[in-house]
Amino acid sequence: MTLIFPPLVTPRLILRCPESRDAADVSRLITPGVARWVGTWSHPFTPPMAMERIKGARVWAAEHKAAPFAVTRKDDGAFMGWIGVTKNAPDRDGTTRATLGYWLGEDFHGHGYMREAGPRVVQAAFTWLDVAVIDAVAQLANAASFAVMKACGMAHVDDRMVFAPSRNADEMCGVYEARRA
Repeated sequence: MTLIFPPLVTPRLILRCPESRDAADVSRLITPGVARWVGTWSHPFTPPMAMERIKGARVWAAEHKAAPFAVTRKDDGAFMGWIGVTKNAPDRDGTTRATLGYWLGEDFHGHGYMREAGPRVVQAAFTWLDVAVIDAVAQLANAASFAVMKACGMAHVDDRMVFAPSRNADEMCGVYEARRA
């Protein structure tokens, strides 16, 4: 596949633009235990759904509307999850914003992978997407996500109801944000 942007490398990870070859892994890793925490990835998430998500993410990346990354382990290339930043419409005052989202397959939870990936992706996304603010939301019970947000240099802004399309429901979430230096 065409290289849209260069991969990001951390001590244990290679973060690269998702590719069609990732569709089966995406589908397999979006289990009920993962889907319960993410608002735009439902379970079941079939291989054709994964392929469509990947195609759309690649188009948006080429247009500098998103910075999607497959999270892969450096030592064996294992696909572990997804992290991405998507550009939003500017605020009324013209502030440019984007939203960070991420998930890992259940077998990869608890190893600090997303706390390692998140700061690198946020840093790159500020430049790649040319935005002033990157925000993220998580359900109030999702302590692991708040740890990722804090690792990304994000600060708590407020708690509010956020619509989760995958569950067709409003959910109380903590909202965090980071501002470009």
